[in-house]
Amino acid sequence: MNGFAAEQTFARLIKGCHKIKSFKVPTSKELINIAISTSIGQKRIKSAIPHLHKEFRIIIRNPNTQQLHNIIDWEQIPPTVILDLIFGIDAIVNICGYVVAVDVTANPQALEDKVNKLNKLKPMWRKLGIDKACACLVTGTSSPNIWQSLKSVIRCDRVAAITI
Repeated sequence: MNGFAAEQTFARLIKGCHKIKSFKVPTSKELINIAISTSIGQKRIKSAIPHLHKEFRIIIRNPNTQQLHNIIDWEQIPPTVILDLIFGIDAIVNICGYVVAVDVTANPQALEDKVNKLNKLKPMWRKLGIDKACACLVTGTSSPNIWQSLKSVIRCDRVAAITI
């Protein structure tokens, strides 16, 4: 299973569990403003620009110099893309009133790195109203324990690693 398949599997499992509630994701502009307000967010935006230029750039011509410039219209980028590339978050769910950010992976060797990344990005995701975060290793296409696994995250004092 690759990362995209893991993210799709996780989304399907969340949708199928009636106990897990959704979270209203802020607009792209709100997400960028939050990211800009932190030093780590500014660094993440800078590192994401080359990837965003490939898909979302707009080329404009300066009418005075006729020079072409690449710009990004942040409002045209889906909030989920900004969450993933800049905030390091694949999903946000509400578990028993706690808002939990999830970074999904299919690679067991990447789990610890994802936990460390979420710890570094905590100043940004806290500004979104997120209470807890976890890195989630998806190992299969079904998970009868997804509710219990995510519920265990709300009891943790730090970013957790879970497997479903």
